[in-house]
Amino acid sequence: GAYYHLGEIYSNGLGVDKDELTALNWYKMAVDSGDNNSDASYEIGMLYLNAEQIIKDRNEMLFWFDKAANDGDAYSQFLTGYALKLNNSDEDISKAIFWFKKAVEQDEPHALNMLGQMYYEGKVIARDINKSKELLHRASELDNAEAINFLNGIRWDFNDDINNDSKTTISDVTGWIKWVITLPG
Repeated sequence: GAYYHLGEIYSNGLGVDKDELTALNWYKMAVDSGDNNSDASYEIGMLYLNAEQIIKDRNEMLFWFDKAANDGDAYSQFLTGYALKLNNSDEDISKAIFWFKKAVEQDEPHALNMLGQMYYEGKVIARDINKSKELLHRASELDNAEAINFLNGIRWDFNDDINNDSKTTISDVTGWIKWVITLPG
């Protein structure tokens, strides 16, 4: 709709001077009118995160990302989860995992990577090598560079896994090696 596109025009300075405050107002009008709700909410969150002309406000950013996430926007679900994960409280970590899983249901590559790494590390969620492998593989198939780099780094991490995790078996490591060598890079 029109309100959303006017927000884009002012946010990006397309044929007008870039004016993030005016963009913010257009995006809010888009949300209020039901015009591209999740996209407009996401853009408002991004303005509160990155804008040069608007005071960065973490609470406002999280509010708008959460709104877009609840509207089903996969990337906003990832961003909401990521912002909550940074708080590092048990309650926020649980909420973060919820949002990562919602985004994973839509094959959002950043969420696949994040949750895959969390399952591998086993610090805030129970370690599950097979689930980690599945998620990281899906993320790498979607060209997520972080997942590809993480998987390539795992090639050098097997000795630490064997020495520091009594639950990791030789079979786990052998399976990982066979799988990782098939990855690009």
